[in-house]
Amino acid sequence: MRKQILRVTMVCVLGLGVNAFAADVVWDGSESNLWRVGDNWSTGSVPDSGYTTYIGDNDGTDTVLIDSSTTAVCSTLKISYLSSNSTTYTLNMTGGTLNTTGTRSSIGDTAVGKAVFNLSDGAATFNDRIMLGDHGHGEINMSGGTLGSNVGINMGCRGGTSGDIYLSDGTITVPSIWLGDDGGATAILEVTGGAINLSDTLYVNTYSSGSLGGMMSLDGGVVTASALSMVNADDVAGTLDIAGGTLILDGEIDSSWQYYVDGWVTANGGTGTLDFDYDSGSDTTTITAVPEPATMGLLALGGLGVLIRRKR
Repeated sequence: MRKQILRVTMVCVLGLGVNAFAADVVWDGSESNLWRVGDNWSTGSVPDSGYTTYIGDNDGTDTVLIDSSTTAVCSTLKISYLSSNSTTYTLNMTGGTLNTTGTRSSIGDTAVGKAVFNLSDGAATFNDRIMLGDHGHGEINMSGGTLGSNVGINMGCRGGTSGDIYLSDGTITVPSIWLGDDGGATAILEVTGGAINLSDTLYVNTYSSGSLGGMMSLDGGVVTASALSMVNADDVAGTLDIAGGTLILDGEIDSSWQYYVDGWVTANGGTGTLDFDYDSGSDTTTITAVPEPATMGLLALGGLGVLIRRKR
């Protein structure tokens, strides 16, 4: 209640318009769906680096567009914020740039609405972490362009939330990704193309108790990470299935990986074989799924679930 009173007071005194904070700007979409049009915002001007930017607390258009003519800047971005209905709020990016300068941004910031970020071209760079499914459902569909964060992406951030990424092309560059970041949360990372570059760890099923699980499927593209961490939370393990594409991890895979392979990491839905190819020159291990015909032959010969090779 205190928060609501504060907001109304600031509106009356400062004349910022309905549902706007001082130094905050709210999308109303009164003129069009274009981010770069000032009249679409509660302040009458497009956001700048001093503004926390809210999409989803309005009665206007539900879709916002960043096109090739747009240079979008804000402090923090929150999509589907304080939505009172089950509306899906969508940010489409077909070009241009998007940069945040402040603290963490949320895609899916309410338990009622849904937030979707569609990125087909352009460059989106977040100063802090991206909370995907912060209080509800958040989704990123990426078919081109680049997505970056200086901290990482948290997917499924609280109990009952969900955060999904579907990557078919383009490049994601962040330190880490956390799938299933709290008890009772779910997360899906589906890669069919493009690239994910992690300077640190890929966490699958992050939370150690009560998580519904992080699920990753790799069927194209290249995912590079310093390490892979998987947690068995109350007998609900995260899963990683490799059918195509390539997973590259630092260091040499040792016997500890067999624990992951026994039900957690699979090839072709559990019917195939994983190939681990270690290169001592780069000190990396490349993990792929053996093509189905070859897999059947290997299974017939020895029932192998893991192939490990070393290059000197």
